[in-house]
Amino acid sequence: MRILELHLTDFGKFHDKVVKLQPGMNIIQGRNEAGKSTIHSFIYAMLFGLEGGKEKQRIYDHYLPWDNTGAYGGALRLEEGGHTYFLQRSFLRDHAYVALRDETLQENLTPAGEALKSLLGGLTESGYRNTVSIGQMEGATDDRLLAELKNSIASLGMAKNMEISLQMASDSLMRKRKSLERQLVSGQEEERERLLASIYQISQELTDQQDEAAGLEAEMSAGRAREFEEFSAKHQEREQQKKQLEDINQEYSRLLHEKERWQKERDHAGGQLGRQFSRIKDEDLDSGRLPSFMRSPAPKLLAAGVLALLLSQLCLMSYGRLLAGKEELFSNSLYFAIGGGAVGIMALIFAAAVHKNHKKHLNYYRLVVDKHRRFKEASSALHSIENRRTQLLAELSGESQEEYSALHTKNEELEKEVMRLEWEQEQTALRLNEAKRQLAIADELCARNEKLRREIQAVRTALENIYAAADEIQDTFGDEMNEKASGYLSELTDGAYTELRLEGEMRITLKSKERHVPLEGVSRGTIEQVYLCIRLAAAECLSPKVSLPLLLDDTFAFYDDARTKRAMELLKNSGHQVLIMTCQGREKKLLRQ
Repeated sequence: MRILELHLTDFGKFHDKVVKLQPGMNIIQGRNEAGKSTIHSFIYAMLFGLEGGKEKQRIYDHYLPWDNTGAYGGALRLEEGGHTYFLQRSFLRDHAYVALRDETLQENLTPAGEALKSLLGGLTESGYRNTVSIGQMEGATDDRLLAELKNSIASLGMAKNMEISLQMASDSLMRKRKSLERQLVSGQEEERERLLASIYQISQELTDQQDEAAGLEAEMSAGRAREFEEFSAKHQEREQQKKQLEDINQEYSRLLHEKERWQKERDHAGGQLGRQFSRIKDEDLDSGRLPSFMRSPAPKLLAAGVLALLLSQLCLMSYGRLLAGKEELFSNSLYFAIGGGAVGIMALIFAAAVHKNHKKHLNYYRLVVDKHRRFKEASSALHSIENRRTQLLAELSGESQEEYSALHTKNEELEKEVMRLEWEQEQTALRLNEAKRQLAIADELCARNEKLRREIQAVRTALENIYAAADEIQDTFGDEMNEKASGYLSELTDGAYTELRLEGEMRITLKSKERHVPLEGVSRGTIEQVYLCIRLAAAECLSPKVSLPLLLDDTFAFYDDARTKRAMELLKNSGHQVLIMTCQGREKKLLRQ
């Protein structure tokens, strides 16, 4: 696989940044924080997306666009198997998408995620981070690489190629086993026995209820006959009393209608008084006296007007003295005379209007008092007739009805009891039917459980066979992995170390010409070189059909010049496209040499 072009549409500090790459060695050189690691992370994000997991969330937050917050994504053009592909992504949480197009065949590949996984040769994210992608100060691999290798080693042993994943197969069988185990319904045999006992008990309960209901129905029939006889004897007496009650009810309705009519007429007359009506108390209406707030203010206004006219006359006399050449009694007496005269005339006019309006309100008040009196009379008569009706009703339901009422009440109670027993019989029958239905289900589940147990045993046998077959060839393939890494290490160290052994739990041992050396016993630079060899060998094991680009971000910081040169020669001859991100010029100089 070869990356042809990167287009960082909106990613971190870059906006519409295009990076074209060549086959073989590519050196991206720049000062610190120039964006080299951003390009590295962009390639990872394009290949695997930024959804899910804390690490992806950290990358997502770190590389949010600086300028355009409404967009977050980019595109990548790559070549694989003679075809050119165009990969496009948006990383925005609410509008995330991925699209992959085969430009050679001019067709869109769907689903894009599965098609991209196929292009990567099935390499997982952890495999990618532990093989072809080396970030700053991240040369070491982790335990996830060992798990990936074990899975691929076992898969190779089962299929003689890398197209089948043992982990996927075993996971599928484990999921199948767990699914079957979840379908098992425990305790069904005990439940079946319990249901059989419950059906017998419910059947007995239903029989008892039917017998009890039959006895109560017979007693209720005899009681209804006695009730009818008592009713016939009392019927004539009750009919006469009912006739009296009808006459009283008619009189009651007439008086009620008359009371409502007087009340409406009183309220209508009161409406003519406006707000004053709401202030009138029932005591005033009962006594017929006029409330103090309804007394006419006309006399006071008349007195005020007369006083104002007298004051105006006095001021005119003062003004006359001024005209006669004498000293006036008041200063500005003419203005006072005019003002006093105007006020007096207005007071007299207003007093006449108030007096007229008061006479009208007084007439309405007298009308309200009359209607209130009639309303009281109708209410009193209605109360009297109501007492008579209550007395007659008491006679209808009095001592003469006590015997019949007691008999009727008893029959009603018997009827309710019979209805209750009938309802209980229905519920008991429903319980019986439900128990029978559950018994049928329990029978089915018992048969189904037996079938599921046979299937679970078959899945367990399949898992045992898979792992047994994988274990038989794991050692052989593990030797092949170590042989590849040893070859790279010997070439890189110019024969200083001839063998590398990667064993369980990521335990690494090196062999020099004289002795075996544990990894922690060599220099930091050699450790970095060992991890590079392991990554190259693991990449071939995990993705043998696809030669993925190698990404190295300041990987050679602890290498001396000689081993850096040999490392670059090794990478150049590896068959991979190589992207070296560096802030120094040493790699470019050595590449020219």
